Amino acid sequence: MKILLVQPAYYTRYPPLGLLKLAAMHKNKGDEVLFVRGLEHPELRPDVVYVTSLFTYAWKHVHNTVAYYRALYPEAKVVLGGIYATLMPEHARLSGAHEVHTGLVTEAEGYRPDYSLVPEWDSSIMFSMRGCIRKCAFCAVPRLEGKTSGKAQTVRDLIEPGHKKAILWDNNVLGVPNWSDVVDELKDAGVSVDFNQGLDARLITDDIARKLREIRVNPIRLAYDIPSEKPAVESAIESLHSAGFSRRRIIVYTLYNFTDTPEQFWGRVTDLISWGSVSYPMRYEPLNSLTKNRYVSPHWTAEQLEMVAAARRVIGAGGAFPPYQALIDKMTQASSFEDAFSLRGTSRRTKIGIAGTIEEPTPNLSPERTLFRDLFNDPATLQSGVHCAECGSCLAVSDRAFAIQDYAGRYVAYLCPDCHPNKKWINGLWRSTLGDGFTLNGEASPLTIPVLASTVH
Repeated sequence: MKILLVQPAYYTRYPPLGLLKLAAMHKNKGDEVLFVRGLEHPELRPDVVYVTSLFTYAWKHVHNTVAYYRALYPEAKVVLGGIYATLMPEHARLSGAHEVHTGLVTEAEGYRPDYSLVPEWDSSIMFSMRGCIRKCAFCAVPRLEGKTSGKAQTVRDLIEPGHKKAILWDNNVLGVPNWSDVVDELKDAGVSVDFNQGLDARLITDDIARKLREIRVNPIRLAYDIPSEKPAVESAIESLHSAGFSRRRIIVYTLYNFTDTPEQFWGRVTDLISWGSVSYPMRYEPLNSLTKNRYVSPHWTAEQLEMVAAARRVIGAGGAFPPYQALIDKMTQASSFEDAFSLRGTSRRTKIGIAGTIEEPTPNLSPERTLFRDLFNDPATLQSGVHCAECGSCLAVSDRAFAIQDYAGRYVAYLCPDCHPNKKWINGLWRSTLGDGFTLNGEASPLTIPVLASTVH
């Protein structure tokens, strides 16, 4: 067979790991394989075209790519897979692909990626394990990979000869019982290591920190997503520093625009740089976001989110907030979030509140596209009354609903919690973040409305 592998023309720093594994698998079967990026016109006349995908808000590149290769090779089978296809399969089917593959290609998982297709790339990317022991409501991992199953696999055969660096995309390697075996194999391979998705600060002890010091981890990545994690993060940084890791080489992902307030985010940033580590802000996006940086939490305003973005550009370094003394002084001496993140010469804009906004459907769309929805973890707390698009019941101000998007990512209607197509999953995810008292309809919950107003459109 002749196989064409296509990475759409969206931005990414990394090569498409899934396609490289598919290449190795098909070459092992004797198939002819070609890899291209974007819209090319290769001489190969493929039997199958595999198109990968990344973030949901890059869907237009993906749809354009599928349409292009379907027209270019009308007799070939076009298969769409990847993260967007797995998170939003109904929307992905609107691309016109012959098949939408969700999840992993199990047969290809055991293959070392074929790096000959990306000769400019010089690091080995791998998973030693899949899934996570946590179930965070903001995270795609529970849906993409589920819980951890069993032990980590061996990684020595996943390191390409000649590569000096190993990048692990494990989502919680410390959550499996044989994580130290992975460290031993990386140590024997003599490569530098990047646990790119971060290590779980809640699991790091002095012993674990000393074990990690046996390999060349640079940088160390952690996460500080909610205020209650403060003791664990501070303890992890102390353990890592005691083991010999430089505080300045500890980069901590710092989630904002989710259940937090601007003041809580400011507090976490201040904590981290005061402890001598680097805060790397991560703006929350709903898992079914079709437009990047459009979502605004009810605790934030568009102006405040822009202040963070501007501060990252102007007083940050590479989008992060390092522990420079001047920055520490600015954050610790500030009287408010606005004072901490304001820049000289910037003007204040009117605050924007968009909670409960229902927009007009995008014109000239077919009914299936106008009524499209693939709802996951995206509840909104209403600031105006609406009716459920499914059962017609009235949803009052401060009720929670679920936004329906049209094909172009506009929010056009709401569903009540009882009409959500995956109530059980939603309930479990949000309880993991908001506490055991959380219920989907808000009944018998000790949490206040402002806390429950976790996400909004």
